[in-house]
Amino acid sequence: MKRALCRFNRVVLMMILVVGALVGSQADASLRVMATGDSHTYRYSGLSFGYGTLVRWTYHDEATQLRAYYSGVRTQQYIDDGRINEVLAADPDIIQFLLGTNDSTGQVSVETYSSNVTTILNAFTSFTNGRGNHPVVVVSTVMPLIDPEYTDVATPYIESYNAWLRELSVLRDDFVLIDYDASLTSIDGWESYYTDGVHLDGAMTQYQDYGLYPAGYILLAEQFHDAAIAAIPEPGSLIALAVILWVAFMPGCRRRVDVPLGKVGKRA
Repeated sequence: MKRALCRFNRVVLMMILVVGALVGSQADASLRVMATGDSHTYRYSGLSFGYGTLVRWTYHDEATQLRAYYSGVRTQQYIDDGRINEVLAADPDIIQFLLGTNDSTGQVSVETYSSNVTTILNAFTSFTNGRGNHPVVVVSTVMPLIDPEYTDVATPYIESYNAWLRELSVLRDDFVLIDYDASLTSIDGWESYYTDGVHLDGAMTQYQDYGLYPAGYILLAEQFHDAAIAAIPEPGSLIALAVILWVAFMPGCRRRVDVPLGKVGKRA
């Protein structure tokens, strides 16, 4: 029984070391990063941007940039039109997801919104990609609208969606939430980031060496990136765990060898 347990321990420890090596190779390889959502994800016209235009730059050209964006889409349409399958067919390592603006202007109840987002999240988090991993899923809260045409109608819905997302992030540990709504509105003069009261195409700023981009979408893209990278397991932590387990459990598995009397070597 003890020998079988020792063999089992060796197998488990070897698996941890192998997984650590695989994670390390993935971290060094080109990540497949999917940005998916509505027009905040990618340009809805020739004069707009969307944070998805910055994915490649935030990952310092070390990622394969994937986009699945649908201007004007609501969560129910996203599901009905098969967008979930489109995202998963791209075989992502990271999924960056933002939907809710169009739900709010359409006065979609928080009950419907939460049900739809739960369906989408369940599909994303349970998927296994071609590297044998579940993708890191990062979700953003919904940014406010300042267009007078929408503000009074949409604001209560946006607030209810974001409150629900914050609660969900406490209850579930299989996705990461970035509270972009709180980050954006904490900046002095954040309203200047908007052009039409809906999209963050104002306040053009030089982004590293890549050119001029909207400050609001730069902030969103960087928050998505930082949250995703922080959620990828560090290979060193897995290897350290293996070493700790080896020290804790393997000494008892060493074979005891009885040395006959008279065979003990003399000390030098």
